[in-house]
Amino acid sequence: MPTDAEEQRIVAPEQASMRLYRFSQLNFSARLPSKRQCQLAIRAGEVRVNGYEAEETRRLKAGDVVTLHENARLRAQREFSRLGVQVCYEADYTAERVTDLDAKAAGAATMTPVVADKSRVEQAADQRRFLVAWKPAGIACQTLELADDQARALARQASMEAAGRVSAADASTLGMSTAGEVQTPSRAVYWLEKSACGWVLIARTDAAFDALKAQLREQTLTCLFRVMCKGKLGAVGAELQIPADTVSAHEVDSTTDDVDNDEMDETNRPAKVFNTNGPRVLAAMPLDCRVELHTASNHAGHLTTLDVRLNVHGRTRLTLPNASSRDSTGDGSSDIGTRPATESEIALRRDLLEQTGSLGRLIRRAFDAIDRPVIGLLPNSQSLPSGRGKGYMLSVTELKFEHPTTHAPLHFECGEPAKFDGVRQREARFNEQRRARDTEALEAAGLQRDVLDADGQSTPAAYLTGEKVCHVQSASASCANV
Repeated sequence: MPTDAEEQRIVAPEQASMRLYRFSQLNFSARLPSKRQCQLAIRAGEVRVNGYEAEETRRLKAGDVVTLHENARLRAQREFSRLGVQVCYEADYTAERVTDLDAKAAGAATMTPVVADKSRVEQAADQRRFLVAWKPAGIACQTLELADDQARALARQASMEAAGRVSAADASTLGMSTAGEVQTPSRAVYWLEKSACGWVLIARTDAAFDALKAQLREQTLTCLFRVMCKGKLGAVGAELQIPADTVSAHEVDSTTDDVDNDEMDETNRPAKVFNTNGPRVLAAMPLDCRVELHTASNHAGHLTTLDVRLNVHGRTRLTLPNASSRDSTGDGSSDIGTRPATESEIALRRDLLEQTGSLGRLIRRAFDAIDRPVIGLLPNSQSLPSGRGKGYMLSVTELKFEHPTTHAPLHFECGEPAKFDGVRQREARFNEQRRARDTEALEAAGLQRDVLDADGQSTPAAYLTGEKVCHVQSASASCANV
């Protein structure tokens, strides 16, 4: 006999030869409304034929017994699968759950092992629940939060139905948890823009949210960002720091002027920004950077790929960046015109870090302040003709924090998204093509290739060849006059 969490259907003669996924979609439509969800359920072993797992394309026979026995956790994960979100770590209910990230979707991912006292986890599981997921580009964090709310509601509804504690209708209407309390909405500890991808940390309870936010404020929760910016910044392998502007203690509420167009659907919570006794701006946060690659570009001169971390203890710029305050490299990243941060500035930066939803916005403003905008279509960024289909060149490739219950270190790491290398290869290819055309034009004009410097940033070849023609014509005219 099936339990309350199971459904059984017997294949009728007119349904013989029907494939399993099609039969499941027709007969279990309440729980598996789409073909994709049917396929995921069959692959997870939740749909069985005569008590055994089967392939989704299996053709059924008359009299076969098809059983749907849903696993609450897998049912919840399907809500993320339909969005392309990879759930990699889940601290929920009464045990730790760890799943592997799909290497094909997001590159090689590693995670340090978690040594946790299971009894402590069980005692505090109801208070501090969270999950770590890899968010693809095109999915807003608000959508991810709502999907997690729905997934949790579905899982708890299935658990309550199986236990006979509440009817399906009541559980769906009340949104209750297994303990009977109203479910706390999921909240992202920090935001990623809709066009960004990377690790996202979602708190499922207020206690977890407060504990993780406190770690973000104290920078025991850190993110490593892979960023691509316009221009040449430092030398490959160099470690440098981008200072922050001076900020005051005045706080104002944000308005739509401070909200990125790409984030309009994800910034519905009040946030605070800081001003500098002048126009309202969101203060830039000091950044610690490591230069990874330089790529020649026709439109930007160079593209620089960096690994970036926020640093509240970073130096403060004395004045706004300009030609006189930058160092000889033009990147504004040296100690010239800067000073160590004061205690009050560090406290303000901690407040800014805790209260600002989007960490990427702080990075964009810091790079824009030194005239090295991040590649993208958001405010304080700059797009490339070859990168318009690639989106925003910022990703969270590493996440470190402490488990809020066990205090065990957690480490999530992933390689940069494939779109970064795609943009670099395309820009390098276009640059080589332009240099080849310039070389051909110079040779046709009888000029040497070395009139262009190694970076190809000197006077364009068309100007040089035109200059030679003008000199020849001038000489001819002078001889005629004689």
